[in-house]
Amino acid sequence: MNAFSFSKSASANAGACPRRLPGVDAIKSSITALRGLFRSTSGTRRRRSELTGTVPAMFESLEQRTLMTTFAAVDHAALTNSSPLVVNHVPTTDTTVSSANDGHVIACTATSNQSAMRPESSYGFSFSATATSSTQVLLSWHSASGANGYYIDIWQNGAWKQIGNMNAATTAVNVTGLSANTTYYFDVGAYNNSGVTWANYLSVTTQPVPKGTIDHPKAGTTYTQVNGSLFGSSGPVFTDVHQGNEGDCWLMASLAEVAARKPSDITNMFTYSGTTVENGTTVSLYKVRFYDNSGVARYVTVDTELPGGGTYYDHVNGGVLWAALAEKAYVEANGMGYVTSGSTYNDSYDALDGGSPSWALHAITGLSSNDFAVNPSNLVAAWNSGKLIVLDSSTNANDNLIVGGSHGTHAYAFVGYNSSSSNPFELYNPWGASSTVNGTVSFYGKSVYGGACYVSSSMITNDFAGQEICGQLIVSAGQSDDIVPTLTSTENERSIRRAS
Repeated sequence: MNAFSFSKSASANAGACPRRLPGVDAIKSSITALRGLFRSTSGTRRRRSELTGTVPAMFESLEQRTLMTTFAAVDHAALTNSSPLVVNHVPTTDTTVSSANDGHVIACTATSNQSAMRPESSYGFSFSATATSSTQVLLSWHSASGANGYYIDIWQNGAWKQIGNMNAATTAVNVTGLSANTTYYFDVGAYNNSGVTWANYLSVTTQPVPKGTIDHPKAGTTYTQVNGSLFGSSGPVFTDVHQGNEGDCWLMASLAEVAARKPSDITNMFTYSGTTVENGTTVSLYKVRFYDNSGVARYVTVDTELPGGGTYYDHVNGGVLWAALAEKAYVEANGMGYVTSGSTYNDSYDALDGGSPSWALHAITGLSSNDFAVNPSNLVAAWNSGKLIVLDSSTNANDNLIVGGSHGTHAYAFVGYNSSSSNPFELYNPWGASSTVNGTVSFYGKSVYGGACYVSSSMITNDFAGQEICGQLIVSAGQSDDIVPTLTSTENERSIRRAS
């Protein structure tokens, strides 16, 4: 069985065009001239409404296949105890419409003896549509006699859009990336050199998100709904990361690094799964992907309720949610044993207190990642080859501008390099406490860079101990003890963003 992903926003009412498969335009243009050969004698093909069992109005020609937008309700009472439906192909002049009572399986069997030159007549080819989850629909059909392949269409934004072109051996596809509890319309057409035979279209509603499956990991404060957008207008950027009251700089710096160097990896982590109501509040749902230690993709679902309304752990800045949701999702994935931390199978934010950026970089990208002793020359080579790099500060950092010393170590994302500068390395402190490059904040009575900063090779050598490079195998050298940005009453610069 084949599987392909469909744009999450492409419902019956709105959304962008679904992904086109190679060769679709060429095939469409080659059959356009043939379509007129397969209309009825009246010149217009009429399509039966599976929701009413009658033809309530004239549909437009095959070239447009305009879908009716108003239908009568389906009577499911007689089908309450029905088993999953099977599509049969028995020659008959009757048309039978069947539906499962929960709306998740709708199958139409309509058969007839018409021209044998096309794959099967318009009343002899049918398919079933089954919602297998809140985000997936299974389309399956009987192998059509004489078919060279099958087109898969979805009704989107007032028109039929092709989202698949399957070979003749395919009899099922799994459409993924759909929204929960949403009605979609699909059609399948069997084609050969003589034309296309379209089955009657079907509607199917994806399953709602099951109650009780939305996890709220143990946190230091209560959860409240946060409104905003997943990404800003420029997509994910490293300055979206603002570490809060947890010692997970190793994770947050890694998220910032991937956002800076491979933002598509961040974008592809998230799949919108619709909305649900929790305690009377409507929240958005996102499926988030990580990779386990074997490189297998694992998924968890998070909602938009965050500890402290997005002000306790990662701080939601400008209404951009992705970093806070990724942090929450990592906690959930850790509780399920999908990812690595210092306390695996612990569904608590505190499980992220101290760790290795190598764990996070691999979980985010699926690429191999390890840490080793810092070396500015190796950093430059890795940067120029497109690798992802996170630096660990030293416990005996000599420069007060770098977080380190007796309070532990801290992770920084390596986000830029300028070989012509005396301070060629651009780093990002995941606290994100300063919006100005080289801007400082007070930490235990010392000034440190609070966000993006430029440093020299000597500062790299003196103030950092380790470097994680993602995308190549390196001998591991240990993990980082992280620093939580703890504030005193005199540190007003930091208290605006983080509270003790």
